[in-house]
Amino acid sequence: MSTDNLMETYRLACERYTKAVVSATRTRDEAADRYRREAAEVKETAQQAVAERDTAMRDAVAAKKLVTEVDDTCADIWRRLGSYIGPKYTVITPPPGTAEDVSGVTDVKAMVERTRRTIALVQRGEVPFEPPKRAVPVAAVIGVVIGVLAAIGAGMLLSDSKDGHTQALSQAGALVVVFIGAFAGIPVLSGWLATRHRIGPRPIHIGACIVGAVVAMCAMAPFTFVG
Repeated sequence: MSTDNLMETYRLACERYTKAVVSATRTRDEAADRYRREAAEVKETAQQAVAERDTAMRDAVAAKKLVTEVDDTCADIWRRLGSYIGPKYTVITPPPGTAEDVSGVTDVKAMVERTRRTIALVQRGEVPFEPPKRAVPVAAVIGVVIGVLAAIGAGMLLSDSKDGHTQALSQAGALVVVFIGAFAGIPVLSGWLATRHRIGPRPIHIGACIVGAVVAMCAMAPFTFVG
């Protein structure tokens, strides 16, 4: 092999070596850059996770404190409500140490729903007491009084009619008075129950009031509706 061939082979080998070194250096630098980027991303993710953990721990402590405050406040509200309308209607679990008072309450959903209805009644100014036994007779009496007044008013309208046109208007007015009189006692009954007993009228009270008014108007008809 000639000297020129040896030199050419050596030159080519040097070029390949140089290229290999450059390529290896570039690969190493790229790997180092990739490692630094990934390390920075991991560090940032770890810092975010630590910050979120710290925030969650602070929120958990604040939530626990808030729950305790709410429980204490609700317990005080329930005790006040129970002292006003009686634990029989609140069915709220009392403070620890007196759990035997509600040992028969097993359905929590029913208890919560009943409590919501009780609070709704109290917010409307009512209390869930049982109505007094005299409420039905009083409702009937109110209906009778309103019915008598309605019958008298209708009779006065009919007695004032002169000609045909006035008579038609009087009959229409008397019909309206009679119709209103059958139900006009309900607001009076509601006001009496709300003022005296802080309860709303039950269906039986409304029925007694309407029946009393209708019976009274029917009884007064021969005396007031006949000209």
